[in-house]
Amino acid sequence: MWGWLVKWERVIVLVFWISVVLISALVNASSTMMEASRSGITRAAWPVYVGEFTSVFVILLLIPVVIWAIAGARKMSRHWSQFLGLLVAGGALFSAIHIGGMMLLRWLIYPLFGAAFTPGPLAELLLYEVRKDAMSYATIVAIVVLWSALIEAHSAALATNGNEAREAPAPARLSFRSGSSTFWVTPEEIHYAQAAGNYVELHLADGSSRLLRQTLSRLESELDKARFVRTHRSYVVRRSAIAALEPTGSGDYVAKLSGDVQVPVSRRYRDGVTVGVPT
Repeated sequence: MWGWLVKWERVIVLVFWISVVLISALVNASSTMMEASRSGITRAAWPVYVGEFTSVFVILLLIPVVIWAIAGARKMSRHWSQFLGLLVAGGALFSAIHIGGMMLLRWLIYPLFGAAFTPGPLAELLLYEVRKDAMSYATIVAIVVLWSALIEAHSAALATNGNEAREAPAPARLSFRSGSSTFWVTPEEIHYAQAAGNYVELHLADGSSRLLRQTLSRLESELDKARFVRTHRSYVVRRSAIAALEPTGSGDYVAKLSGDVQVPVSRRYRDGVTVGVPT
């Protein structure tokens, strides 16, 4: 069931978000007009529809940025509190851009209908819009996080099935796809791998890197567990590249790799990393 979802992920995500925001705009605008009609209020339709569609248009432009920001926050965070703090900061920025963007669009569009846009009292506007933005932002974040969790669960299931079925020794060379090309590397050439949303940035020992369209869990399942270890939800490292571990003071560690590279080691994966590594 999940195979085709992963294969057509980009198309599915694009169609989903466009459908959600357009349906939301239509429902909100038509509901406003129906309420006015029931109340006996004569109201022009165009300001209502311009208001709704300028709002959802800006939100639609912001959704890819939110998805990118969530992936970045996951990479940067060593604790859930850090992740939550980054999300809150992102929510404030989301609201500011949304309000400013839709106000600008309305200011440009209203003259086309022979009218001037007047937003009304600023405090009242901000109170109304920030409350709506908080709900919209929280909904977007929840959907993105849930979707990522489903994709990761699917990748983990594939990894489990692959580990159960595979008993042959690890291949001397591994093949990966990067864009439209395929390349081969030996396990010793892989320095570490870093998650980037539904992609993986593969860092090689020569200092170069390749972007792979697969999840970190999927990549982990293809690597020899005797040679590679998960240090963090966003990192897989070649064991022999770890020179030392240093505690951070919060129960976590930092793994020092050759080439002056440092990667986080979370408490969840610490025991699997510390075996045989100097601290």
